[in-house]
Amino acid sequence: RLGTTGEFGCEALYLLVRAARPRVVVETGVLYGASSAHILAALARNGDGELHSIEIGRDPREPPHDHFVPCNLQRHWTLIIGDSRHELPALLRRCAPIDMFHHDSLHTFDHMTWEFETALPYLSPAGILTSDDILNPPSLLGVFQETAFPAFCRRRQVSSATFHNLGVALPAMTERALRGAA
Repeated sequence: RLGTTGEFGCEALYLLVRAARPRVVVETGVLYGASSAHILAALARNGDGELHSIEIGRDPREPPHDHFVPCNLQRHWTLIIGDSRHELPALLRRCAPIDMFHHDSLHTFDHMTWEFETALPYLSPAGILTSDDILNPPSLLGVFQETAFPAFCRRRQVSSATFHNLGVALPAMTERALRGAA
């Protein structure tokens, strides 16, 4: 089904987790577990870490949320079935501080912005904020429409980069740079 994170996004998340070595990762949006499996594989290779995921649910005729997640990686994974608007604040309070937040749930401007704003205060000093699907399809004029990720980063003056359709932001680096310039 449309919505499964593609090969590039999964590999990029794996490499990012390997390099950044987060201990606590929170993600919204699981679908069949493609990105979850890659995050978990990187955490396992790092020798430490846990993934907490929120997924709204699925049609019973679809594959399960852990379809792509090998059994040996599931012991480091907590999957919460529910709406992130209800589940995310409590999860962030329980896990704080978190080292990485990955958004891949509802991709409306308002929902993405809400998730970024909700997760930001819980990021550790070296925390990373990532988002899948940060480019909307072209408009009738053939121009890609901006999504909430670049708008959020610009408004919050957060250092960010785009890799294909994956956004990566380093909020603390921007804060340190701003404090150093003051």
